Amino acid sequence: MENYKEIEITKHAYLRMKQRNGWSKKTANRMVSRIYNSGKRPEEVKGYLRAWINTKVDENAAEKDFVLYGQQLYIFIDNAIDLETGELHIILSLDDDEE
Repeated sequence: MENYKEIEITKHAYLRMKQRNGWSKKTANRMVSRIYNSGKRPEEVKGYLRAWINTKVDENAAEKDFVLYGQQLYIFIDNAIDLETGELHIILSLDDDEE
């Protein structure tokens, strides 16, 4: 997912980022590229964290990119490619579990 132009953040993800991180929409929009580029992928972690992330992976995992950043698991979904430009649009969602 390197050649993306835009990451769309779902309303659900905005709500979760507000609840869990206290972030406004402006902050969430600023942080999303940092999360995507600097977060840890499941193959980069070991032990308990790896096992926990694996419990979140479902049958559609090939279309999703799970990213651990801070104490949250962010889910980026390859959902749309602009056929005219070839740019990838990514939707960000957050894990549904309540903390």
